[in-house]
Amino acid sequence: MRHKKTVESLPSWAHAKGFDKSFIHDKAFHDVYLNEGGNNWWFWPGSRDQREIQEAAAEAVGGYLIQMPYNERPDGPGGWLDIGDKLLSPDSFHPSAAGHEDIANRVKEIVDRVGVPKTKHVNSFSSVDQCNNWLQSGIIGEGVSYGPNGSIVQMPNTEKFALEFDFDKSNDGNWITVENQSNQEMDLAIGYMTTGPPPSKYPKVTATLDSSDEEIILDPETSASYGDKEVHITRLENLGVLEPLVHKKIHFKPPLEKTKWPFRLVQIMITPHEKGSIA
Repeated sequence: MRHKKTVESLPSWAHAKGFDKSFIHDKAFHDVYLNEGGNNWWFWPGSRDQREIQEAAAEAVGGYLIQMPYNERPDGPGGWLDIGDKLLSPDSFHPSAAGHEDIANRVKEIVDRVGVPKTKHVNSFSSVDQCNNWLQSGIIGEGVSYGPNGSIVQMPNTEKFALEFDFDKSNDGNWITVENQSNQEMDLAIGYMTTGPPPSKYPKVTATLDSSDEEIILDPETSASYGDKEVHITRLENLGVLEPLVHKKIHFKPPLEKTKWPFRLVQIMITPHEKGSIA
């Protein structure tokens, strides 16, 4: 939600009033909200570009967009404060168990109504794409190796995995090697962990690709589109172009700052190079 005059987000307003991130479940917040301007807010549907991308993606694959539950009326049973209390998790942002169940029921309603066509399918991805993602499995996969300072670790309090470097050791050991197994030029991107809002719990790190003089600073903060919501997600950064059938190293310099968590790498993507790309 956004304030009609200031465009301030609801979480920011709640925090300024002294409520923590679980404000949507706090009856005292409900009272303050209703007493101090419940009519001054509107449901922000996202940018026009975001909506157009969603609609185009659905149309391209014959998909359906799900309307999330809401009510312009904030108070009383069935009002949006009541809906938020029931369907949002303690961070007032992600779905709760009941919220996930509501989404599942909405998907089931569509499937029950239109069925699942047996003949339709999404076109195959490029046969030369090479993607290694060890966030879920901890298995780094073929075509990628890492230096002696690296190790695959399980992130604390999660079932997720990342490649971390011990930057206190020799700088010669902070690297990964990637292989372009195709006979065409490919774009190389890496995925690493970020948090928001600023400041990030992760450090800025400089990455350099073999045979390139360009040093790329990996930004550890999430996109501004999340506002002041607390997020912990992967970010992709394009590092350059891989020539056909080559092995190259990506070198990482020690972090530019001290932070709560170490630099964490979780993904390698190698995709066909296109003219005009950011590589």
